[in-house]
Amino acid sequence: MIAFATGRRPIPSWADRAAIDDQLGLHVAGEPDYQHFDTGVSDDG
Repeated sequence: MIAFATGRRPIPSWADRAAIDDQLGLHVAGEPDYQHFDTGVSDDG
């Protein structure tokens, strides 16, 4: 849990973000890092 809270280990893209406490990482020097899932679709429109 500490590795996720400090950003040393990314939170997997499949994790349900609604289930992750908003205060994760609040009292540590780093901040959570979320992996991004690449769908191969561009947002450029």
